[in-house]
Amino acid sequence: MENLLVNVLILPGDFVLLLIVSLIVLAAFNRIKYRSYTLNARHKPTFSLIVPAHNEEAVIERTIQSFIKSNYPASKKEMIIINDGSLDNTGEVVSKYAKTILDSATNETRINPNGRANITLINKSTGGHGKSFASNEGGKRAINDVLFFIDADVEVDSNAFREAAKHLEDPTVGAIGGYVVVRKNNSALNGFLRFESVMAQKVMRSGFNVLGVHYIVPGGCAIFKKDLWNEVGGYSSNSLAEDTDLTWKVLTETSREIRFDKDIKVYADEPQTLISLWNQRLRWSRGNLEVTLNHKHKVGKAKYGKGATYLYAYWIASIMVPVAFLLASLGIFFAALFHVNSEVLLTLTTFVGFSFYLNWVVGAIVTKGEGALEGLISPGIPMLILFTSGLFFGRGIYESSSFSHSPAYLVFVAWAMII
Repeated sequence: MENLLVNVLILPGDFVLLLIVSLIVLAAFNRIKYRSYTLNARHKPTFSLIVPAHNEEAVIERTIQSFIKSNYPASKKEMIIINDGSLDNTGEVVSKYAKTILDSATNETRINPNGRANITLINKSTGGHGKSFASNEGGKRAINDVLFFIDADVEVDSNAFREAAKHLEDPTVGAIGGYVVVRKNNSALNGFLRFESVMAQKVMRSGFNVLGVHYIVPGGCAIFKKDLWNEVGGYSSNSLAEDTDLTWKVLTETSREIRFDKDIKVYADEPQTLISLWNQRLRWSRGNLEVTLNHKHKVGKAKYGKGATYLYAYWIASIMVPVAFLLASLGIFFAALFHVNSEVLLTLTTFVGFSFYLNWVVGAIVTKGEGALEGLISPGIPMLILFTSGLFFGRGIYESSSFSHSPAYLVFVAWAMII
């Protein structure tokens, strides 16, 4: 009975790790695909940079400056900032730069003679409807061919528009996800989040590029051709993960291609405390569950394309990650507690050991060593030692060795689970 319990607990972890490793391996082939992304100097699509803002007085000027300094013709880009019922001075800060200032409630327009012609402010006096409503308001007002959505605390890299233009001459391309670079700060979490961000974007999404599918174009750096955005109806208001929901609509209801390009960069802040990080991840988890329910009727049906078939396994794995790893840790704990000799457990420890080293080595190479220490610590050094022990000593660590029978070993495993 104990053997069966351990096997059941650790199998979800095996499933998740297998898919993660497959993406890491696939990412190695992304460079081949990137060779086809070349800039046609004669093709300069027009961009509308759309920025929903709610109480962003402290950061919005920095965002505007990044747009002004971007290396792309001013006549080919516009910036639309939606002041979504801010209670601070967000509107006043933007007003200094905007040539056109609209009141969405009255449809009144006023002109700021000192403003920039390609910056527009939309004031929504009754805010609080959420980012999706504000983004859709900007999309409706946009006059250009390509919609480029970012968050209000995001700085656009000077070459972001030029890099995005490389993809947009291709009529099969409908959407592009950019690389949201985590800014450095003095937060204790920052190093861990930067390493995680590199692995989740530069590596994992590069793997999805090779597969030819993506299940999210992140709202922090999301680029859509306007005709496609209109076709799928813009962002949904019935999900906390409106960016994922929109991506799924593109993926399953159109034939347009979604790409990721690490060279389309924006720079963003990440949570600086455990509480804010917890709230962010809880919101993401709830949103992802909503997306799953919204699109559940498409699963397994070939007419909805790759997203409803083989990509769905990756989608489920991404949702399962925290639960699967917790269950796997419990399985190891029970194996130690009940002295279980399990072939599945031995397989897991071997595979997890390999997966950890592969993940860490790839991350260390991609970041050129920066964040390597955080990458080593993030899964928990005790867990690493535990899995490595299983890898090198085989099932002996789970059998009759004095260490595996000792209270110290159980404390050791519990510590690994917590970290």
